[in-house]
Amino acid sequence: MTSDGILGLAFFLFGCLTLVCSAELPKSLLGGEVGPAFFPKVWAGALALLGAMLFLVNLLKSRNKESRGQAKACFDTFWKNHRQVIFSFLLTGLYIFSMKWLGFLLSTSLFTPACIFMLEGKATKKLSLLTILITVGLAGIPYLFFTRVMQIILPTAPWYSLREYSQHVTCR
Repeated sequence: MTSDGILGLAFFLFGCLTLVCSAELPKSLLGGEVGPAFFPKVWAGALALLGAMLFLVNLLKSRNKESRGQAKACFDTFWKNHRQVIFSFLLTGLYIFSMKWLGFLLSTSLFTPACIFMLEGKATKKLSLLTILITVGLAGIPYLFFTRVMQIILPTAPWYSLREYSQHVTCR
């Protein structure tokens, strides 16, 4: 199986997962046919269908042309070339999942350096200083803008008291 087959299987599985998750969305807010669940279901269905087609076509071709050794070499090449992308998606999922328990500031402050160091591959003094500046900027500036200027409460950790938070934000 080539990298196309692996990618097809990944798209199929992701499409199925998105389709299952979109089942919880409301069908329509105003009583019509098109609502918040329409586009995710269409997108997920198309992604799953096209991913399955790519996987099956690749599987049929691989039976005729490739041996097991070639398939393993192809997978190793795919992993070598795409592991950072795969880990980026996993980190992003973990970031989204952790925001409920850690809040925006802490989860963003952990996610940003993790992505930078994962993509860069090696930590240097210059990169560490730059990472601190980027992390403060990506976590602090949106936090201050949304809480002070827009007066919107960002996700907070359950252990962080909303009462203490509301004392810092003044409402009009």
